[in-house]
Amino acid sequence: MKLSRQWIGITLLIAVGHGVWAYTVLPERVASHWDGLGNPNGYMSRDGFISFYLWLMVGLSTLFGGIGALIRVTPNDAINLPNRDYWLTPERRDATIATITKQMNAFTVMMNVFMIGIHQLSIMANLTSDKHLSNSVWVLLLGFLGGTGYWVYKMYCDFKIPQTPSE
Repeated sequence: MKLSRQWIGITLLIAVGHGVWAYTVLPERVASHWDGLGNPNGYMSRDGFISFYLWLMVGLSTLFGGIGALIRVTPNDAINLPNRDYWLTPERRDATIATITKQMNAFTVMMNVFMIGIHQLSIMANLTSDKHLSNSVWVLLLGFLGGTGYWVYKMYCDFKIPQTPSE
């Protein structure tokens, strides 16, 4: 659990460094939104673009990374979990909360890496004359969606009721 929190911190430090570097290379007016073909159709100031990126990274990291702390004080009936009655019994609750915290931290790291990649593609697009967004965005999106699918699958597998040996 501690290691995954450290990775959240590392990805946030990378995002801050990335934002500082981006500020030095981006023009004053930057494309901030693209259509499905990669053509820019929304713009904002460089200051707004960098601020939005950094606040989004901190906000989402706090939201998803903080679920582990919040769930510790959440009543059992307010926790949506497969086989909740089994996993939140007093003798299993601490281990269950630790597993959820670890999984949420892993999701937060995956999301931060995705956001850093999207930001990099946005920077690269803004450094070209036509500000066209690379098709690599689809690779990043598919990777993130695949990772999210695996994360959901792992969550369900981790919280199915163990089979008892047949007699």
